Amino acid sequence: MRVTLSRVLMAGLAVGCVGSAAMGQWSTNPAANLTLADMANDQVQPKIRATPDGGCYVSWFDNRTGGYDVYLQRLNAAGVEQWQHNGILIRDRGVSSTVDYELVVDSGGNAIIAYNDDTFNPGTQQVMVQKVDPSGNLLWGAGTRVSDGVASWIAPPKVCVLPGDAVGVAYTGTNTVLVQKLDSAGVAQWASPVAVSETSHYMSTCDIKPGESGGAIVLWVRGSTTNPTTSSKALYSQKFDSAGVPVWTGTGVSIGGGSPVIVFNTTSIQNGYFPTFLSDGAGGAVFGWYEIGGSRNAYIQHILANGTPKFGSPVANTGATPGFARYGAGLAYNSSTGEYFLASENGTTASSTATGVMVQKFDSTGNRLWTDAGVQLLPNTNLPSFVQCMPTGDGCMVFCLNNGGTATGTVFGARVNGDSTVAWTNTPGASPNNKSRLSTAKSAQGFAMLAWGNGPGGSVDVQAQNVNPDGTYGPAAVCYSNCDGSTIAPVLNVNDFSCFLNRYAAGDSYANCDGSTIAPVLNVNDFSCFLNSYAAGCP
Repeated sequence: MRVTLSRVLMAGLAVGCVGSAAMGQWSTNPAANLTLADMANDQVQPKIRATPDGGCYVSWFDNRTGGYDVYLQRLNAAGVEQWQHNGILIRDRGVSSTVDYELVVDSGGNAIIAYNDDTFNPGTQQVMVQKVDPSGNLLWGAGTRVSDGVASWIAPPKVCVLPGDAVGVAYTGTNTVLVQKLDSAGVAQWASPVAVSETSHYMSTCDIKPGESGGAIVLWVRGSTTNPTTSSKALYSQKFDSAGVPVWTGTGVSIGGGSPVIVFNTTSIQNGYFPTFLSDGAGGAVFGWYEIGGSRNAYIQHILANGTPKFGSPVANTGATPGFARYGAGLAYNSSTGEYFLASENGTTASSTATGVMVQKFDSTGNRLWTDAGVQLLPNTNLPSFVQCMPTGDGCMVFCLNNGGTATGTVFGARVNGDSTVAWTNTPGASPNNKSRLSTAKSAQGFAMLAWGNGPGGSVDVQAQNVNPDGTYGPAAVCYSNCDGSTIAPVLNVNDFSCFLNRYAAGDSYANCDGSTIAPVLNVNDFSCFLNSYAAGCP
């Protein structure tokens, strides 16, 4: 039966009336976010990481069949799921509870995911690492086991991408930090993991980032005793070269031929707190954290490539603030300008159940630029958590969960210009519900991407949302609408509809407006994408 262009056009127009969330792309409605995982039971602890094409991977633990299994999804820059809805299975596990894990992306756009696994040797938990290509193929078979296969207790792994798409892995044994290097095929490069430990001291891995020349920098918590709860907890760091030999000679006790740099040891960090850090791109590392003693402040420090601190002592993100405390440290670093940003929950020491959010900008020498108080984004009548920060232009964007005040169970966002003025505030997750485990990433196209758990325990789903630099939501306009290439005003006209529909009917890849790779590649979503672009006036 012959289908006329007018009938197909009407069908496309009908589709265009459906909300973008239903089309499976970044939603334009923050009260109806993109849902990535909504199976039975819990889907929890999402992580979102940018891909080179402007999209992202999102991973999570999924209890749909019992046991928190490892799942992964890929989105293109428009937020369209590239694999089947609810993601692909990375590892079928039997664990009944979860610990932290890590997801990174290499230069080829492959996902590297590291997690604890109880299937290799039942009764133990081992560290496994898997590589997944953009088509969803598991490149390392059942995964590469990094731990020894015997130890009964292994703590959450962290990974980073090294030159040549090698992978650095760090994890924790019993009061021991362990480090290994894998090549791009997942083969261990060191005969055994490098072990870092101190007699009579609690040790636990925080993070790993690339150094230079194939080496890696590792951060860990170091307790004053072996008791992780009652000891004072400092932050130590060491750089390892490509052969696993420690490089830095700091002020810590000699360990394995090198002595770690002491990032912080004046009071203590909080129990169960494992700060992450950022590579400076030049062989050094930028750190941000908060303390639970002393002035209860949040700080930055920059350790240069040679292991020396850039600042004589850690720099706080506020001046003297008697009666106030910081409860978080969302760190960002602009490597092109050398400027730092640190966002924190803050409130009174007497009542941490009523807190707000502030952010500070530092110049390359560590001077606070946004007054000693910083910029207050949420008043101290809320209950924010998981505060995240990313550089944008000469300022930053800040995001957090808000489970208190009048906005219970939402996601908050804001952008601050370089001169400390607030460009906008918004609510990327506006539908009130239990929100958990916010994760953020900056797209290669410059917008923010967020993922979080949504719903009460026992029925948590994974949701995602983008936020454009101007505070709007939804895919940036993609110029599919001037299909006929006309330069005669009006540039956009009815000929463009006819052009698009003809190219769709011919199976032309141009008509794959939403960028989907799921068969059939050309489908009804492409009509919505094209019509949205046309409506946006994109020439």
